[in-house]
Amino acid sequence: MERNIKIRNNIIEKIDAIKKEREKEIDMVFCDKSWNERMSKIYDKYDKVLIPLVIKEFYLRFPSIRNDWFKNFCSKFQDGTSKITENDFHIFERYCEEDPNNSYMTGVKYCRVSKRFITIEYVKNNTYIVDFSKID
Repeated sequence: MERNIKIRNNIIEKIDAIKKEREKEIDMVFCDKSWNERMSKIYDKYDKVLIPLVIKEFYLRFPSIRNDWFKNFCSKFQDGTSKITENDFHIFERYCEEDPNNSYMTGVKYCRVSKRFITIEYVKNNTYIVDFSKID
């Protein structure tokens, strides 16, 4: 099931428009002495706008959990990466989902709680990791 499809489509349209604008500017830069420098400036200029949009579109693919018990559970974790117990991992696993656009079964799952993005992962040897990131 696609989530937030209208919002995501608007973001994707903005991304495409910015990429087209960037390509027009790149097409104007042909071989000259300062080509690398000019290309770097063009990419830096557009990446400041593109990267936050791409990240926001990625966040919106995953469920926003409104369960109060789960919100309280998540509040005990600080932003950043932490090792967690197997029991905690299974709690996160109930609410988080794998990326539907990823064809590899990596075992990494994601979800959103309040203004935080959660990534969970089983690494190896009974090591479980959770990462909390703030969403703008």
